[in-house]
Amino acid sequence: MYKIFFTMLGCLAGTAAVAQTDCSAPVLQVLHNGQAIPATGSALPASAQMRLVPAPGCPAAGSYRATGAEVTLVRAGRPVLPIMLVSQSRLDLRALQRVARPGDHLFVFIPYENLLVVAADGSQRPYAKPTPKPDRPRLSPNDVKGVSFKWLIVPPELGAK
Repeated sequence: MYKIFFTMLGCLAGTAAVAQTDCSAPVLQVLHNGQAIPATGSALPASAQMRLVPAPGCPAAGSYRATGAEVTLVRAGRPVLPIMLVSQSRLDLRALQRVARPGDHLFVFIPYENLLVVAADGSQRPYAKPTPKPDRPRLSPNDVKGVSFKWLIVPPELGAK
């Protein structure tokens, strides 16, 4: 009787250990015309698309969905305009194009509270934010609050390369 109980308990514990805590947070990519925008530099397009993908080396146990993101144009470490709140994966950046200068950065941030894990059957559950691990006892400032993407704005002629 005890063997059956502990075997079942071990199976349940094994199922719980497969949770996302062994994997890092998903990676936020920003795309324009289906191509990933490099964080190292790109001209600011009129529109872009956000995509969340599993971190390298992590199994794809489903997909991710964001219910809201923050987009900020930053110059010399300070926001140029108020933060844009977006609730869809498409980013309309036309208003930012008017004021952006080469050397500015565009910062896209999705707080963990706005991040959902979508299972293969379509069910959604909140993303459990990463916790410190013995081999990495401290989380970076971005890992603590959400996932982000930051890219350098370059002149259009340099961004086309």
